[in-house]
Amino acid sequence: MRFLTGIFLGGLLLAQSPAELTKVFDQYLAAVKANDFKKVTAVYQSSVKEMVLSQYGSAGDQKEFLAALAEMAPDSYEAPTATPSEGQKVLLRVLGKKKVPPAIRKEQKLPPVVQMPMVIEVAQEGGEWRMGPPSFGDSPPAKEPQRPKDGGADRLQRRRLHGIRRAHPAH
Repeated sequence: MRFLTGIFLGGLLLAQSPAELTKVFDQYLAAVKANDFKKVTAVYQSSVKEMVLSQYGSAGDQKEFLAALAEMAPDSYEAPTATPSEGQKVLLRVLGKKKVPPAIRKEQKLPPVVQMPMVIEVAQEGGEWRMGPPSFGDSPPAKEPQRPKDGGADRLQRRRLHGIRRAHPAH
């Protein structure tokens, strides 16, 4: 029975179109642009909201938090896609676009607009979609860093040796 319930709930989550899920992201971007701390936290998932409220209690901290969000928030985005995640969560993937200020563009030789893949975890809470903090890149941030069993060093060394052997076969 749990299996069938899981399939049914997963189907309901998949039925949500990216357009439906981007509404919460649009609300977030509007709140960031308006510099409205209360509206930003209103669209967050409850666990994220609690964390943000506990870390940014003073008006000065909230102002710094909003300034950081504004600097990272895209000016626009496109190509939203949604894929199911763990439990009743959905990953919304978008391609964010941010205008580069002329001074930085000249100094760092960047194009006028940079593109940044973003992943936003969206979940239903109380019948409404809520989001986690956006992450940059093609995959969401790991819950816990995954450390290779051998610490990565042995595997890296094996790859180097394997590449050397292939490039220079023994006589």
